[in-house]
Amino acid sequence: MPAEKSKTSRGLVATLAIAFLLLSVAVLSIASIIEMVFNFQTQQEVIAGKQQLIAQEAANEVASFIQEKFGILRTAVKLDTPLSVVQPEQKETLENLLGLDRAFRQLVLFDSQNQAVAKVSRVSQAAVEQLINRVEGDLFTQTEQGNRYISSVYIDELTSEPLVMIAVPAADVFGDIKGTLLVEVNLKFMWDLVNKLAIGQTGQAYVVDKQGNLIAFGDIARVLRRENVSYLKEVGEFIKSTKSTDENGASISTGINGTTIVGTYVPLGTPDWAVVTELPVSEAYQSVIQSIAISVGIMVLMAIMAWLIGAYMARRLAAPLLNLTETAIQITEGKLNLAASVKGPTEVTQLANAFNSMTAQLRELIDSLEQRVAGRTQRLEIVANLGERLSAILNLDELLIEVVNQIKARFDYYHAHIYLLDAQGKRLVVAAGTGEAGQAMKEAGHNIPLNTPTSLVARAARSGEIVLVDNVREAEDWLPNPLLPNTYSEIAVPIILDEQVVGVLDVQEDEITGFDEGDANLLRSLANQVAVAIRNARLFQQVQTALAETRTSHEQYLERGWQKARTAAKSGQYHYTRPDALPLDETILAEVRQQALTQKQPTVITLDHYDELEKEQSYPEQPLVAPIAVRKKTIGALQLYPATAGQQWTEDDLVIITAVVDQLAQSAESLRLFDETRQRASREQIVREITDKLRQAPTLEELAKTASEELSKALGVSHSVVRVGVRETQPLAKNEAAQSENGNSEILGEQ
Repeated sequence: MPAEKSKTSRGLVATLAIAFLLLSVAVLSIASIIEMVFNFQTQQEVIAGKQQLIAQEAANEVASFIQEKFGILRTAVKLDTPLSVVQPEQKETLENLLGLDRAFRQLVLFDSQNQAVAKVSRVSQAAVEQLINRVEGDLFTQTEQGNRYISSVYIDELTSEPLVMIAVPAADVFGDIKGTLLVEVNLKFMWDLVNKLAIGQTGQAYVVDKQGNLIAFGDIARVLRRENVSYLKEVGEFIKSTKSTDENGASISTGINGTTIVGTYVPLGTPDWAVVTELPVSEAYQSVIQSIAISVGIMVLMAIMAWLIGAYMARRLAAPLLNLTETAIQITEGKLNLAASVKGPTEVTQLANAFNSMTAQLRELIDSLEQRVAGRTQRLEIVANLGERLSAILNLDELLIEVVNQIKARFDYYHAHIYLLDAQGKRLVVAAGTGEAGQAMKEAGHNIPLNTPTSLVARAARSGEIVLVDNVREAEDWLPNPLLPNTYSEIAVPIILDEQVVGVLDVQEDEITGFDEGDANLLRSLANQVAVAIRNARLFQQVQTALAETRTSHEQYLERGWQKARTAAKSGQYHYTRPDALPLDETILAEVRQQALTQKQPTVITLDHYDELEKEQSYPEQPLVAPIAVRKKTIGALQLYPATAGQQWTEDDLVIITAVVDQLAQSAESLRLFDETRQRASREQIVREITDKLRQAPTLEELAKTASEELSKALGVSHSVVRVGVRETQPLAKNEAAQSENGNSEILGEQ
C-alpha cells in the first residue's frame, strides 16, 4: 500500500527554496544590521556635532546680548568719562545711555568712595533706591580690580520682570579707576531673543544659571516661577561641570516638557549661565530612521528576489528527484514493472540506477514470497484441518496412527512415527508409525532408552528442544534403523504436555537437507496439537473408566438396596386374576417369571410346556412379560396373560404397558429410598438422644449407667455391660449371667 504522506512533510522544491531564502535573508540581515549599526553610530556622532553647533550658535546669541550691554557701558565710560564732568552732565550722560538701549532699566554712577553721584531710571526714584540697596560689596571689589560684574537674576516685585545688574569700572583718561557704572538690565528682551532661536524644526532652547534656575524659556510662566530644572540631565551636567563645553556631547534623555529628546548645553562663561538646546528624537534621528527603512525595504526586496531565484533553482535541481519520487509512488501502488528515468546530475542518475536495481530485486523477492506464502498457507490449512480431525478422535491408538499417516501423506515425508514415554519415564516406546516399517517396530515393541547417547530421538526428549540433522550419516549420535535404509535427514520434535515431555514426533527424509525452518515450525505446531489430542484422549479414557466404575458401584448399591428391601418385605409380589378367568398353573407362573427376569423390554413369550398341559383348561398361549427396571437394573417383572385364547397384543398395549412399568419402577425406587431415609433418620435421632443424655452425666459411673440403659432400650437387648478402665478381659461372673437371663443390665467400673 502507498505510504501515507506525513502532515508535517514539505516538498523538496519548497525545502530548497526556503533554505535558499533563509540563507539569503540571514546574510542580508547580518550585513544590514552591521551597516545600520555603523550608520547609527555615524549619524549619532553627526547629530551630536550638529546639536553642539546649534547650541553654540544659541549660546553665542545669548552671550552677544550680554556682551553688547557690556560693550555699551565700556564705550560710554571711555568716551564720556562721566566722573570727570560735573553732576548735571553726568546725569545727562546716564540719560543718554538709558535712551540708547531699551533693555537698560536704571543706571547709577558711583564715585571712588562707592557713593552714588548720579542716577536715572525708567521706573521711579524709589526703584533706583532699591537698586542701590541691592548692590553688594562684591560688585565694587570686582570693579576696583578692573573687572566687569554681573549679578544673579532677580524678579521685579511690581512688574514681575527678570532683571540683572551689570557693572563696569569707570576710569579717567589716564586709565585710573575713579568709580563704577552700574546698569539694571531687563532680561525680558533676552526672552524674545531666546524664543527666536531656531533649533531645528520642532526643537527649543532655554537658559539656566549655575543653580539650575530658568532664566529664559518659551513658557514665561515657568521662568517667572523661578522653576529649578536641575533634575534634567543636561542641566545637572552643567551644574556639576567646570568645563566650558558639554563633555558627553549630545545624548538622548527626557526634555523639559517630559518628552524624549536629544539634548546638549553650552556654558556662556560670563555670566555663569548655560544655553540648553533640545531636539525631539524623531527629528534628530529622522535621517537614521529613513536609512533603516530604506535598508529594510532593500532587504525585503532582496529576500523576494532570493525566494524567486531559489524556487527556480530548486525546481531545476529537484525535477529529477520529483520524477523519481513519482515513479516510486506508482511502484508502491503495485506497478512494479516501471523503471525510473536516468537523467539529471550524476548523483541523481546514480540514485535512479540504484532504485531500478532495487525495484528489480523487489520484484524477484515478491514473486518468491508469494510462492512461499502460498505454500505456507497451504500447509497451515492442512495443519488446521488435521487439528480438527485429531480433536475428534478420542481413542489414543487410533489418534496416533492417524497422526503419522496424515503427516506422511499430506507433506510427502519419507517416514514418520511417534514415541511415547513408558510409565516409568525411562524408555521411549514406538506407539505408531507409517508403513510396514512402523507396523513392524510397533509389533516388536521397539524402544529406545532415554539416556541413549546415540539417538536423536532420546536427545530431543532429554532436552525438550527440536533436533534437526541435515545429514544423519555424518552425525555422531545417530542410531541407524535397518527398517529405514534410505534415511538421510531427520528431525525429532518433542511432544510436550503441561511442560513435561511425553513423547517425540520423529520424521525422516530420504534426501540430504530435507528439512528447513518452515518444516520445523510446522512439525512443532503439529506436535503441540498432538499433545493436546493425547491429553484429550487420555482424559476421555479416564472419564470412561471412572464412569464405568461409578456405574458398577451404583448398580451394586442398587442391587444391595433391593436385596435388603426384598429381605425386609414379607411379600414381594401380587397376583390378580379376573373373576371369570381360569386359575394358572404354578408351573406356568414359574416359567413365565423366569423368562420375564431375563427380558429388557415388554416381550410376548411362548410357553415351553404348553402342550403338556391339559387342553380342556384352555390356558392362554402367549403371555406378555415386562421387566421392572431402575437405571437398567431389573428389580422385578410384570406378567400379563390374555383373557381369551388367541388374543393378540397391539402396539398401543405395549406403549401403555411400558409407561405403566416405568412409573411403577420409579415409584418403587422412591418408596425404597423413602424407607431407607426414614430408617437413617430414626437411627440418627436415637443416636442424638443417647448422646444428649450422655453429655448430661455428672460422673463417670453415671455416664456408664446411662450408656448401658439407653443402648438396651434402643436395641432391645436383655443384658448390656459397660466397662471403663478395664485392663484385661474377664469372663462374666455367674451372678452376671444370672442377671443377664433376667434382662437386667450391670455397670462395672475399675479405676
